[in-house]
Amino acid sequence: MPPHLARRATLLSCILVALVASTAAAQSPAATDSAAPAARAAPAPEQRFTLRGVWFGAAFDSPFATRLGRPLERDFYLLGLRVARPLAVSRTAMLEWTMDAIPLAASTHNPTGFSTLPECSGTSMPCERLLAHTSTAYAVGLAPVGLQLELFRASAVRLQLATTGGALWFTSALPEPRGTRFNFTADVGSTVALDLPQHYELLLGYRYHHTSNAGTGRVNPGLNAHMLQLGLGRGGLARR
Repeated sequence: MPPHLARRATLLSCILVALVASTAAAQSPAATDSAAPAARAAPAPEQRFTLRGVWFGAAFDSPFATRLGRPLERDFYLLGLRVARPLAVSRTAMLEWTMDAIPLAASTHNPTGFSTLPECSGTSMPCERLLAHTSTAYAVGLAPVGLQLELFRASAVRLQLATTGGALWFTSALPEPRGTRFNFTADVGSTVALDLPQHYELLLGYRYHHTSNAGTGRVNPGLNAHMLQLGLGRGGLARR
């Protein structure tokens, strides 16, 4: 990874760690009452952000439009750290505000320039054949606006429905030189959470991810990816 991108990823990770540490320090132990019955009412939402997990997403051979007149294909990867704050909780469902830090993203086969094929040079016949020069574009970013609804909270297998919005800063313009390095992101997806010991959970999911410069570049074809996701999570609230 380029040095300046590594520095941004390190700074972003430090900010996330500081956020988690500050919220953990502010937490005080919950008071217990030995006379209370074993079955208690659903807990009230905790008014703080907690670290909810780490995840990795990948999409392969995603087509995207170029000036070649035919689509190219790219692989797209995302690594994320998620914090969340409960907004509403019941025994069977929980709605959370989520924020994702993206210390690393990568988009392969990104065009960095075009050149005319030799057989097209000096001909009087129409010739639109171009050769694309490509490389992998790396990025860091944030998705500070997100909602996640977790269903079947009392079960060892739960369903999570989520959507997020944010931005990524790439090492080169996407999806070609006439695009931009700064791009907005939005996604929607679903995840199955499987119980692991110590309130951890295995996350297996799918997300539809969209990347766009929102018309700030000379071209804005948009990039879409169908991503498979794997993660390790930590339960936001103990299920009773």
